[in-house]
Amino acid sequence: MVKGIRTFALACLLATGFAPAGETGSFANRAQKLLANGQYSDALRMLHSALQASAKEADLVGEQRIRIDIAQILLHHQEYGLADSLLASVPEAKLDARARLTFIRLRISMYNQQQQYVEAARYFEEHRALLNDDIPEGLHAAILLEGAVAEVGNKSAGSLDTLWDEVDDLLDDDGPGMTAYAKARIADLSGSQDEALKQYNTALGCAQKSLHSWLAGQILYRLGEITKDTTESAAYYLRAAKLFLQLGLDRPFVASAEHYQALAQDDKELAVALDQARERLNARQ
Repeated sequence: MVKGIRTFALACLLATGFAPAGETGSFANRAQKLLANGQYSDALRMLHSALQASAKEADLVGEQRIRIDIAQILLHHQEYGLADSLLASVPEAKLDARARLTFIRLRISMYNQQQQYVEAARYFEEHRALLNDDIPEGLHAAILLEGAVAEVGNKSAGSLDTLWDEVDDLLDDDGPGMTAYAKARIADLSGSQDEALKQYNTALGCAQKSLHSWLAGQILYRLGEITKDTTESAAYYLRAAKLFLQLGLDRPFVASAEHYQALAQDDKELAVALDQARERLNARQ
């Protein structure tokens, strides 16, 4: 059984979590360590080096898995178009079982993050038959939880109780943050604000404990949105902005910082960082 924080962390690390051989593997392993330390830009550069090495070594399996890992990082950057194009280049049906399941989890997560719940629910149902008792419990549960969010967002939550039963069997109370984050999003989508706030704060505590700053930033940003008519909102946005700035994630940083500026007095240091991030985003367009 995958335990507590490790289970919660699964959906936030590099998607495939594999160790290919040769130079490809060396770069991929270094990328994994960099990302675990929140060094997104360095991890992305290392994965591009791994991708080049995989071509040189004719490692087709490694190449496809690295493409999935790069797409995971692009998702955190909110570069959805680039992530989608990269995933479209991966032959899903030809992936090995583990890589295909991580591909499925990432695809559903990407749809959900963009609030494309119709597509997320359809994709989940199309692939649900691939889930079985032979896959790692954490990965299995992560797919089910993203599927549950998709079903609620798509207003087709007839099988939600069954999904929760499956998740409970898989995690056996070992993934409190993982389940709290899914429950928070489901309550959020259902209009149950008090329950959403409760579950988001539980998930936030777990994300902070497991040092997953990206997810903590995501939660803080949503808390800022939910509490928009209170004095807490600016504080949530500021905390989110600082986390995203530290991680070098320009697009989510800009969104958080702009919301903070609209609610609070001008922060000169933040304003300089915001201008620099905007310049970097404009240069990439």
